Amino acid sequence: MKHLKKILALLLALTLLLSLGACKKKEGTGDDADPGSTVADDTVVAKVNDQTITYGEYIDVLNSYLQNYGLTDAYLDQFLGDQANDFRDSIMNELVSQKVILEQSKALELDTLTEEEQADVKEQVDGYFSSIKESIKAEVEEELEADESLELDVDEEVEKRFNDFIEQSGYTEEYVTQVYTESAILSKVYASIVDPVTVTDEEVKAHYDELLAEQQKNAEEDLDTAVSDYFASDALNVYVPSGFRYVKHILIKIPDEQYTEINTLRADDEEAADELYEQELEKLKPKAEEVLAKVKAGEDFDKLIEEYGEDPGMTTEPNKSQGYAVYTNASLVQEFKDAALALDKVGDTTELVASSYGYHIIKFVSEPTVGPIAFETVKSTVSDNLLNSKKVELWNATVTEWREGMTVEIHTDLFHSEAADSE
Repeated sequence: MKHLKKILALLLALTLLLSLGACKKKEGTGDDADPGSTVADDTVVAKVNDQTITYGEYIDVLNSYLQNYGLTDAYLDQFLGDQANDFRDSIMNELVSQKVILEQSKALELDTLTEEEQADVKEQVDGYFSSIKESIKAEVEEELEADESLELDVDEEVEKRFNDFIEQSGYTEEYVTQVYTESAILSKVYASIVDPVTVTDEEVKAHYDELLAEQQKNAEEDLDTAVSDYFASDALNVYVPSGFRYVKHILIKIPDEQYTEINTLRADDEEAADELYEQELEKLKPKAEEVLAKVKAGEDFDKLIEEYGEDPGMTTEPNKSQGYAVYTNASLVQEFKDAALALDKVGDTTELVASSYGYHIIKFVSEPTVGPIAFETVKSTVSDNLLNSKKVELWNATVTEWREGMTVEIHTDLFHSEAADSE
């Protein structure tokens, strides 16, 4: 289930994208947002009561999701196939939900801001435009530094480019203020619904017991997956599975320039890449063997990491104190992982282990204490998780109820792909 803050952030981000997209279309060239579409930007593709969503507004938000992958709506079908229209629907439903919430804000009498809230909006708007000017100024100063023959008054040039940005984008102060105002209204509506939600100690303990039973069962049935889940970035762990260990290593690294050259070469000439790789390993070997001899002589491994290690991760938290967690599905180079998992007992070290990065000397540092994590240790985290879950559940149910009480029209034929529908 999504974290509460992530959902609110999504709603606010959609408000920003939709509103700024709308203002851009009002001021823009009139060209279609998607060059492959025959639907005009101002075509209404959905309505919530009397509020409309245009194709231009929709495609702006859709493309904002896709731009991180270098995609546009025109290329969505070939990547998602018959699920492409499901993705389009999810974007449209988010936009409709936004309109529903803004409509409901009137009935809740939360559609206007207090003087304090307006002042906060003004501060955000001022901050937005200040950041734009700072970026432009940095750009101008960089150009002047690169070409000393340029004769520019920095302040005048920044103001000129800033005004050009406003004119071309349509991001006027009036419209940006509208964006942040709507965001503030969304926040107020959201808080009015979920702030009263609470959880009791009994509910938290029951949630802990449920998580514990589930995680223990998963560890018994599929240990590799259970360990991967344990290290997931959003994991709420109440049980420690077996199947992993912590290691530290001393890396004698292939220089960055040669490392890049090897990887670039490998795309076209595997044999030449292997030859260059072996040459670089040979150069590193005397130093690596010197360090290995010190390890075998019993010198302090942590001090040797500080003196010889070239992996920055080994000198930062949490790796500095604990080391790397190694398990079957860990995102580590295979040679490193195989050697680390082959060590027999805590304290053992490897011989030289070659990988694409250079030579590693790995030490088995510790194993986890397998079993339940004490309730009191994780009580606060479990409580937050349960509270957020209850808030999200209530919020989703409430928005659904509001939506069912409004007149909602969605014209899927205007933004669906026939190719995706036919698959």
